[in-house]
Amino acid sequence: MSISDTAAIQEKIKIWKKRLAGDSNSNPLIDFRKNKKPVIDILISSSLLYKKLVGEESSPFPFNEITTKQSATERIKLLDELRKGARSSLEEKGFNSLFLVLGTLIWFDSEKPQEKYVSPILLIPVRLEKKGRKLPEFTLYPTDDDISVNFILVNKLVDEFNITLPDSDRIQKLSYENFIDAVRSAIAKQPHWQIEETAHITLFQDAKAAMIQDLEQNQDKIANHPILQGLALKRTPDNFNKLAIPQEQELDQINPSLIYQIHDADSSQQVVIEAAKIGLSCIVQGPPGTGKSQTIVNIITELIGKSKKVLVVAEKQTALEVVFDRLKKSKLEDACLNLHHQVTTKAKDFFNELDQTITKLSERNQTQQRDWDTFFKPLGDYQQVLNDHVVGLHKQEQPLNKSAFDLYGQILRLKREETPLLEFNLSNLQDWSESRLLEAKIPKELESQLKYHKISEVKIIEKEIKDKKVIYKVVGELRENQELIMENQNSCGRFILATNILDTTELPASEILRIYKQQQSSERGFRFIKDPLFFADSLFVKNPERVETMMMLMGLCLLVYNLGQRQLRSSLKTEKATVKNQLNKPTERPTLRWIFQCFQGVHILIIQGIPRILNLTEERYQILQFLPDSCQKYYSLA
Repeated sequence: MSISDTAAIQEKIKIWKKRLAGDSNSNPLIDFRKNKKPVIDILISSSLLYKKLVGEESSPFPFNEITTKQSATERIKLLDELRKGARSSLEEKGFNSLFLVLGTLIWFDSEKPQEKYVSPILLIPVRLEKKGRKLPEFTLYPTDDDISVNFILVNKLVDEFNITLPDSDRIQKLSYENFIDAVRSAIAKQPHWQIEETAHITLFQDAKAAMIQDLEQNQDKIANHPILQGLALKRTPDNFNKLAIPQEQELDQINPSLIYQIHDADSSQQVVIEAAKIGLSCIVQGPPGTGKSQTIVNIITELIGKSKKVLVVAEKQTALEVVFDRLKKSKLEDACLNLHHQVTTKAKDFFNELDQTITKLSERNQTQQRDWDTFFKPLGDYQQVLNDHVVGLHKQEQPLNKSAFDLYGQILRLKREETPLLEFNLSNLQDWSESRLLEAKIPKELESQLKYHKISEVKIIEKEIKDKKVIYKVVGELRENQELIMENQNSCGRFILATNILDTTELPASEILRIYKQQQSSERGFRFIKDPLFFADSLFVKNPERVETMMMLMGLCLLVYNLGQRQLRSSLKTEKATVKNQLNKPTERPTLRWIFQCFQGVHILIIQGIPRILNLTEERYQILQFLPDSCQKYYSLA
C-alpha cells in the first residue's frame, strides 16, 4: 500500500473519530453539568476511592462507609435508579454504563472564551449491588473492565488545543496523584483552566467511547484490512469482481450433501447464503418478518459445517438471543460461545465456558462419524426428479413450439375469465404448428376487443428474423358489424325532451337540445333519478298520450321535490340551524334525496288497532321541525 493511501486512511480514521465524538457540547462527557442521568456526589477523598476500586488490591466498598452530598433517603432512591439503569444497558446492549468519575477539568472554548465547560477526566467502571428491601444496603464493586481517560475530552483537547493527556495505558503505572499531576502539567499553559478533585457516580449510556478507543488502538489493522480500506478510500475491494454471485437458477444444482442449513430458505435467501459461503461481503436488507434472522442462522451453520469460525455482533443482547435460541432448538448450542459482556465480565467464568464448549464439540465429533454419501443419496435422487420435472414443464414441444407450462397458463386464464367450456374433436392435434394455432385463435381474440367490427379472411404470415427467431404477421379484412350497429342505434339512439312550445319553426329540435344542455343546475339537481340506488321500478308506454301523461307526472314530481328541498333549506337558513350530511358534517343545504334516505326504516306498527311510529329517532325529529306542518302531522299520526 502506498504512503498516500496510508495517509488517506489515517485522515479518514480521524474523521470517523470526530463523528463518533460528536461536535455537540451538550454531551455530558464534554460538560458534566448537562448530565441528565442520576448522579451521586461523593465527599470522601478521590485518592481513597482510587485505591479501593482500582488495581490488584481492589475490594468492594460498602456505601455506608461513603459520605455523600445527598441525604440518606435521596441517596437510596438515586442508587436504585443507577443500579437499574446499569443493569438495563448491560442486558440490552452488552456494555457497562456505570462509572465512578474522578476529577473534572474546567476549561474554556478557544473560539468562545467566555463559555465554560466542566468535563469528567477519569472514568472507572464499577458495579452496584443491593441487599434488602426495607432498609437496602448498597455496595460498590470494581469490575474487570479497564479504567480510561475521557476519550471525548482527549480528542477535543488534541484537535482544538494540541494538548495530549496521559493515555489509558499510563494510568495503570501511575498513582492517582501522579496522574492528576500529569494532567495539570499538560494544561499548565492554558489560562484559567483548572482541575477539581471531585468524585461522582453516574451513568454514561454512550458506547461510542469504546469505538473511538478501537479506532485509536487498531490503526494498522484498519489500514491493512481490504474492507476497511475500501470504506476509507472509497475503493472496491480487489476480490469483489472475482467472486461471482450465484444466480437463482443455479441453486437447484448444488449437491445436498454440501448444504448445512437448518431452516427453510427461499431462493432470495439462498443466494445470500451462497454468497457468504464463497466469502463475498454483503449487506442484507429487508423489512421485519422477511427471514433475516433465520438467514443469519443458516449462514452460521453453513460456515461451521465447513469448520469455520463465525463472530455474530449485535448492539442489543436480544438480537443475539434470537440467533442463539434458533441454534439451541436444533441442538447446536454446544457450537456457540457467548461473548456477551455478562459472561466475559469474569475471566474465570469465561474460561470455564470455553473449556466446556471444546469438550462437548470433541465428544459430538466422535459420535457423528457415518457414511454421509449413503445418507444423502435419496435426497439427491429426489432433487434430480424435481429438476427434471421443471425442465420437462418448460420444454418447448414441436411443432407447436409451446411448453406445458404455457398451455396450462392459458387454460387457467380462460377459467378465471369464466370462458364457457366447449367440447369438440380435433384431428392430428399433435401435428399442429404454432402458426396454425394462431390462425385458429387470433381472429376470435381480436374480435372480442372490437365492439362493432368483424375480421374476415385472416392469414398468418411467418417470417424469420435475426438469431433464428420467428415472428408472425396477422393480415385480415376489417368490416363493420351493421347488424349490431343498427341494434344499438334502435335501443340507445333516442332521448325524449318535453316542451310546451309545439311550433318547430319557433323552437326546432336542435335548439331544444342546446337549451337543455345549458341547464346544468337542473341536470345536477335531478341526476339522482338516474342513480341505480334510487331506482324504484320501470314501465314502458307506447301511446303518445300516455308518454305525455308520464312526462307531466314526472314534471310534477320533480316540482314537488324541488319545492320541498327549497322549503327545508329556507327553514334552516331562517333558524340558523344545520342537519348532518352524508359525511356526518353539519350543512345548511341538504338535498331532499338525503332526507329521504335518512327517513328510510321508519315504519307504522299497528297493535290492537292502534298505529305507532317506529324508529323516529331524535335526529329525525329534529329534521321534521324544519319541514311543513303537513309532514309533521303525517309522522305524528295527528
